Amino acid sequence: NEGLAPVLLNGKMGCIDKDGNVVIDIKYDRVTNFSNGLACVQLNKKLGFIDKENNVVIPIEYTSAVAFYSDYTFVKKENEDELQHREKLKSFSSLFY
Repeated sequence: NEGLAPVLLNGKMGCIDKDGNVVIDIKYDRVTNFSNGLACVQLNKKLGFIDKENNVVIPIEYTSAVAFYSDYTFVKKENEDELQHREKLKSFSSLFY
């Protein structure tokens, strides 16, 4: 969890630090544990990734996403699969088709 824990309050999720301070706004429908400095979040049925400072790293616009492996994740938007790199959105759309 990298020092942050997901919390649920009034049907929304965010994260707190070890002292109980809210560090990720409690506004998401879902928040996963942090891994390699990033967490997958869901907002209004769309998925994306945030960092520990609550910055959106991968836009919250995808219909599915998998956890990062090394520096990459697979995401899907509409019917298009993408391989996304964690640094500044290097997208490799339809790489395998």
